[in-house]
Amino acid sequence: MLAGYGVIVALGARLALDATTAGKRREADIHALGAIAVAVILASLAVRAAFHGTDLRLAAPTSELETWTYSAVWAAIGLALIGLAGLGGRLFLRAGLTLLLFTTAKVFFVDTDRLSGIVRAGSFLALGAVLVLGALTARRIAQGARPTDTAAD
Repeated sequence: MLAGYGVIVALGARLALDATTAGKRREADIHALGAIAVAVILASLAVRAAFHGTDLRLAAPTSELETWTYSAVWAAIGLALIGLAGLGGRLFLRAGLTLLLFTTAKVFFVDTDRLSGIVRAGSFLALGAVLVLGALTARRIAQGARPTDTAAD
């Protein structure tokens, strides 16, 4: 099943590249967003499979480590998307920032309920570091996208 999702991600990325080459920017963005969404689902299923094997039912209980792992994986994907914004443009930047925002909300509203003392504090510290890294990367990309002012000769 996970391999099937991987194929879907690869095909979506290929369609996005082909549409970009053909000059169809909107179509490329739609395919890229689809590939990103399926990649996040694939990563989530991989985490679920790592903790539960082939039993991927939602009814199976989740541990503290599992909920933290989802957050860590989603934050890593968000940072990767922000890092790829130089290649993929604003779509990757926005998708990465959106995923980081979603992950932050999940940590505050879901993970803090399930995590205990030290793990909760570590989770907040790790999230803070990820958010700072994401903000610095997004700032660097935004500054690089601005046209530079040149002095008149």
